[in-house]
Amino acid sequence: MRLICGGRLTVYARQFARLRGVVIDRRQAIAQRRGADAPVDAAVLNQPSETDELYSLTTGFFVMFNCTDTGSADRAWPPSDASFNHDNYLNHWITATRIKPAVNK
Repeated sequence: MRLICGGRLTVYARQFARLRGVVIDRRQAIAQRRGADAPVDAAVLNQPSETDELYSLTTGFFVMFNCTDTGSADRAWPPSDASFNHDNYLNHWITATRIKPAVNK
């Protein structure tokens, strides 16, 4: 088990993870289709791929605040020990996460 960003990201044996305190930046929420599936029409039934309805995971899609584990030249994001085995969707999620430093009060 590896705790990152004060426990906001917990990596378990490079197989799965628990992510807390992350928000979605709606400006980065980009998909091929606009709107919901209702009503179901020919465009939905005949779309070339189910991925047409999914969001693209671009850098900054997820934002994690108050992370002190990164920010210096020797601590890149994502940390090398926070990668997951195989072509795992979690690798896409973690690389789409942008880090915001702690806010001074």
